[in-house]
Amino acid sequence: MKFNESWLREWVNPAISTEQLCDQITMLGLEVDGVEPVAVRSQVW
Repeated sequence: MKFNESWLREWVNPAISTEQLCDQITMLGLEVDGVEPVAVRSQVW
């Protein structure tokens, strides 16, 4: 199953990094196959 981090953080927003979130999901017994950025962050608004 694929889902994005922002969707997950809408429901549960722990104050941890993306890497720590992946580790926690893995510890729950779910496999994190990979993390892919969906957009490049820009400093220009």
